[in-house]
Amino acid sequence: MIVVGLYLAAATVGAVVSAVTGSADALWLTVTWYPLDDSPFGTSSELDDSIVLLFVLLFATLMLRAWAFWQIFSFPPRGERPADRRVVWLRRLLYLAVADDLILWTLRDLLLPDTAVELLTLVLWTPLEVLFVLVLTGRSGAFRALALTLAGLNAVAVAASAVDELPGVRAPQILMSLGLAHIGWMIMIILGQREDGRWSEITVSLGRISLVLSLAGPVINFGFLYVIGTATGGLLIHLLSAFGVVSTVWLARSAHEVAVAPEEKPRGSPAWPAARQPS
Repeated sequence: MIVVGLYLAAATVGAVVSAVTGSADALWLTVTWYPLDDSPFGTSSELDDSIVLLFVLLFATLMLRAWAFWQIFSFPPRGERPADRRVVWLRRLLYLAVADDLILWTLRDLLLPDTAVELLTLVLWTPLEVLFVLVLTGRSGAFRALALTLAGLNAVAVAASAVDELPGVRAPQILMSLGLAHIGWMIMIILGQREDGRWSEITVSLGRISLVLSLAGPVINFGFLYVIGTATGGLLIHLLSAFGVVSTVWLARSAHEVAVAPEEKPRGSPAWPAARQPS
């Protein structure tokens, strides 16, 4: 796998530089893709007391991200174009969301004002959430109506967040809190995937893990910071945040498998018989 190989090679170079200089900056940059001084956990000099833990967590993050890249860039064999245009557009939007999770978010945050960032999130995720509901098979009208309502509430929350970023404007907090509807939408989608037949058990399980991490993350973060301490707790939060890549893998595998007809893949089988590696 070329992408995984390049990532591991870059991290190896970073590790060598860090070993020579005695600073974790180079390894941190090649593993996480942002400078250590830009992290919320302190600079390398401030983390000297936790240097061993820092390298251990970076290695764990490296392995996790390498696995994620292998999952994301192992594409299924090319098949016929799906007849349902909703499936085609959902797959495109899912891959765009994956790209946004991996790298585009950095460019957005660097180049665009916060309002534009929120609007782009709205433009990407609103049609994605609606189409995901519509392509699910074997679900009742009430199920779809509830899932679409949750998607609509989340869209209102994102729009409110965009308005709140305008100078001198404050959106009602109750509108922005509607973003919790995204969790409900995700639960509905995972339930739909489980019964649909196109998605493998691995993909559905990754969705469940991503959901649990989303719910447990804030509580665990609080414990790390206020029980363990700022520097060490911050590093542990970094490791936990690295598990956010599980959500990215779930999106990628959902895109890989959405065009597979249910009769082509029995429940519990691998997502596809042989992965096509990108060249």
